[in-house]
Amino acid sequence: MISHAHRFIFVHAGRTGGSTIERMAGIPLTDDPRTQWLGNTDFADKHARLQHYYSAYPEQFRSYFKFTIVRNPFDRLHSAWHWRTRVVQDLCGMPLREFIDTRPAGYSFVERFAVEGMSITESVGLFDHIARFEKLAEEYNFLIARIGLPPGPVPHTNRTAAGDYRDAYDQQTVDLVRRKFGRDLELFRYDFAAS
Repeated sequence: MISHAHRFIFVHAGRTGGSTIERMAGIPLTDDPRTQWLGNTDFADKHARLQHYYSAYPEQFRSYFKFTIVRNPFDRLHSAWHWRTRVVQDLCGMPLREFIDTRPAGYSFVERFAVEGMSITESVGLFDHIARFEKLAEEYNFLIARIGLPPGPVPHTNRTAAGDYRDAYDQQTVDLVRRKFGRDLELFRYDFAAS
């Protein structure tokens, strides 16, 4: 999302706590009754890639505060699987392994953050801040102060009762994530054991 009022660009990768930022910045709730009760938002550029903002808003891209939130890919995939199979219910009954196997390449952080003509390291270097889901309360406090969002209680939107992701994996699914999302794991220094 881009906020001209607060002069920031937020690249929201799904299942990273980004809807909370959107709600705090004044984005209204979705009309979708399946997720509205959880505080979900829905708008055209909700999950736009870094390339979109780089190309569509060159002047703002140079001057606005740019940030994103990353999450351990093992945890993020488990949360997304839970979201789609139990909350949205458009993939009911799909096993975790199949869900991971069918994620498109564009689901990875590396693909979402890539800017044409730059290495992924250069692309990620365009962010002013990369928040970590694992330290979300601390990150929200920093972001509220940095981008000038109203102080006060931080709403926890789109929370699911997915449980500890490590309990849902077997060695085959761990290996599958390492194959499909190895660049994300390496770039942001995540592994299976770290939560």
